[in-house]
Amino acid sequence: MPLDRGMMLSSVHVEGETSIGTGFFVTVASDVIEGERHGYVLTAHHVIDGQRQVTIRVQHQSGNGELYDPEPITDWRHPVKTLDLALAPHDPLPGRQYAAVELENHVIIGPNLGAPIFYIGLFVAPPVDRMMARSGTIGALDQEGLPHGGPYDYVAHLVDCRSYEGFSGSPCFVEVGFPQLTPSPLVVTPPRGMPKGPIGKMLYLSLFCGMFTAHYDDPPEEEQKEATEVAKPACPKERVISKYGVGVMLRSEEICDVLMSDALVTERREKDEKAARDRRASGFPVLRKAKKNVVPPHLTREGFDDALSRATRLVTPSAESAPEG
Repeated sequence: MPLDRGMMLSSVHVEGETSIGTGFFVTVASDVIEGERHGYVLTAHHVIDGQRQVTIRVQHQSGNGELYDPEPITDWRHPVKTLDLALAPHDPLPGRQYAAVELENHVIIGPNLGAPIFYIGLFVAPPVDRMMARSGTIGALDQEGLPHGGPYDYVAHLVDCRSYEGFSGSPCFVEVGFPQLTPSPLVVTPPRGMPKGPIGKMLYLSLFCGMFTAHYDDPPEEEQKEATEVAKPACPKERVISKYGVGVMLRSEEICDVLMSDALVTERREKDEKAARDRRASGFPVLRKAKKNVVPPHLTREGFDDALSRATRLVTPSAESAPEG
């Protein structure tokens, strides 16, 4: 199943003075004002660590690989020091269109072992310089104690894939499917914008499941030097392929926990309250949410499996109606 186009366009080019990588947009619904959303750009922390100037380049909505002019991003945070995750609040620039992963609608917690995934990353190999969707397979779940480089130490999934330096920070998506029945047996509302079907009698969704942060293993330094003699000096390793073809994925649950941390929730509420006051002062109505969301209603792996099981289970006939023999 191909990715939804909006998910493809959610990824961005991230570049510092001496680093290059991928990022992506995530939005979180306001728990104060109806219809309002807060935007963030996320990437692997090592991509922006130590960089004095970091810019992002957003994909044009044509989807043909063109990028808008660079946008400087200055308010980077590293909320959990053991996670290779950096984020910054992002307000859209006038005249540009953006696509984003919606935290409440496009996230799944816990992909299955062996599940096929898609990931979107920056592929740099002159004359190519654009985002590219690739595929892999979940090879190992919830791995602890793996060396990820630097000070990072977190539980991760391992993915069988091809990986390059420019793919650090790539968003990963898993395809999930369920039978298309009427009425639907699912206990959850399918994420808005994600239905892919029906194809036959199945409905498919593309859901965010994590972010690439590292890969195993870089070739020895002498091989890197030989392989990158024609590379840009600012990005000396950007085209070195992963020797073993194994990527390290930061899990979606850690990313969700960071975005729903007390500090960011409080920051969003303060911003919403100020926006509400400004609207009222200008004579505009403010539609407040009747119920505040404390935790987004993620589509968990267990919830999906339960719904799928109930949708496909066979009803055993009673003994009275069973044919003899």
